[in-house]
Amino acid sequence: RGIYRNNTSGYKGVYLDKRSNRWVANITFNGKNIYIGRYEDKKEAAKAYNEAAIRYFGEYANLNDI
Repeated sequence: RGIYRNNTSGYKGVYLDKRSNRWVANITFNGKNIYIGRYEDKKEAAKAYNEAAIRYFGEYANLNDI
C-alpha cells in the first residue's frame, strides 16, 4: 500500500506527535504496530521506517522515496 490521502508527513509510516512536536515512525508487521522511534526531522523518521521495512519485509518492502 501507498500513503493515505490524509497523510501530513508525505511518508509512509511517519506522523507528527503534536505533544512532543517530533516525528514518529511506526510499522505494522503480522497485524502488530511496531514503534520505531521519534525523530526531529521527518526525513530521518522515513529513513528509519525504510530500514525497518527492509528488516521485516525484505525484498517485498514498500519503501519511502527520500
